[in-house]
Amino acid sequence: MDLDIIGMNYVTGFEVQRLVLETLIDKQQYR
Repeated sequence: MDLDIIGMNYVTGFEVQRLVLETLIDKQQYR
């Protein structure tokens, strides 16, 4: 159970980081 929770948190954190990077790239392109 604990490993599953850690895995989900890791995947979620990775997806969030990816969304942030995509947002920053989009902002740079719009400039």
